[in-house]
Amino acid sequence: TTAIDIDSKYVSAYFRRGSAKYFLKDYQGVIEDCTKVIEIDPKYVSAYVKRGLAKYCLKDYQGIIEDCTNAIEIDPKNSQAYSGRGLAKYCLKDYQGTIEDCANGIKIDPKDSGAYGGRGLAKYCLKDYEGAIQDYSIAIEISPNFFLAYEHRARAKESIGDIEGAKEDRNMYDKLKN
Repeated sequence: TTAIDIDSKYVSAYFRRGSAKYFLKDYQGVIEDCTKVIEIDPKYVSAYVKRGLAKYCLKDYQGIIEDCTNAIEIDPKNSQAYSGRGLAKYCLKDYQGTIEDCANGIKIDPKDSGAYGGRGLAKYCLKDYEGAIQDYSIAIEISPNFFLAYEHRARAKESIGDIEGAKEDRNMYDKLKN
């Protein structure tokens, strides 16, 4: 705040303060600080993404789609923007849109385990259980402690009758979650 008092156009100070507010779960504060960043510098991509994530936390799914779309228009290589928009589309039950956005994010950053997890969720909802298992497996390979991927993969395995595999994944989920 002192930096902002000295220079009210100090973009990094607003962004850092907004990032701190995100971890404090002050999502409205994040939105306010990131909006100020965007007013000062309309091409500050990270501010759109961070503001979008705050909107997601407030269940404003259309808001995150708008912010992430703006970020993508400014920087088409921003994998976080694609993943964030895909997450919002999933919440709106636009599973094909989720798959497309997560796939775009993966093309940009093949090590984004969250994008694989998001695409796996959408595939599961479309009853593409094998595809979901494949995506969850890649997510786990990238991030072995991604415990939710184990739980989701267990459900997909159950759906294809792999009860033993589902049991193993649930055991890993329980081990990692605690």
